[in-house]
Amino acid sequence: SDLEILYLNDSKKLSAARREELYEEIKEKAICYGVGIASPERIDQINILQATYEAMRDAIAALMPEIGRASCRKECRSR
Repeated sequence: SDLEILYLNDSKKLSAARREELYEEIKEKAICYGVGIASPERIDQINILQATYEAMRDAIAALMPEIGRASCRKECRSR
């Protein structure tokens, strides 16, 4: 089934408290998750677009050790 988490579309539009609430909900409901962060200093060094790409690569890399277990969990859920 499709998972829907309300308000999860643009973290910049959220208060810090709402972001924390969503982070907890994501950790609870997601098969796996990864986090990527771009600091203001890094954004200034390489620009916002490149810093965003870098943060996304970091988030994906954080998933790599979980992929095997995530696939197993997804497979088990669908049975």
